Amino acid sequence: MVRTAVAVRPAIAAPHTTQTGGTHSAGQGHTAAVVSPGVGDGTDLPGTPAPTPHPACSNPNEPAHTVNVVAPEQPDDASVLPATAQVEVTLDAAGRVLDTSIYRSTNEMALDRAALLAARQSTYAPALVDCQPTGGQYLFRVDFQQ
Repeated sequence: MVRTAVAVRPAIAAPHTTQTGGTHSAGQGHTAAVVSPGVGDGTDLPGTPAPTPHPACSNPNEPAHTVNVVAPEQPDDASVLPATAQVEVTLDAAGRVLDTSIYRSTNEMALDRAALLAARQSTYAPALVDCQPTGGQYLFRVDFQQ
């Protein structure tokens, strides 16, 4: 069996040389480092997560709330006191009342009507979701006392 020797030469590229100003004789050059954008030049590397943006407002997520609460008039003909009513108020993104309905009744129609009227006449700030005003439902509670 005959063995033959094979010379292996690694394929290595010679450094890139450039001439910078002045006169250089043949064979003289300066080695220039080739830098790809984003690598070693102080900018973010690929795959580096972007910084988290700051919210556009101080409270980016906030529930709806009353701005001006109108107190209900307590009817004279109410027979069951104390009592509590909860009114579901549907708000648009500007905080305007779109609809009201009894969520939890006092079991006294006159008190429920007074609670509905007070909820409709009150003013509201809408909920904020990611700093954006958003419509939705809000529970307006009325406690009737003796």
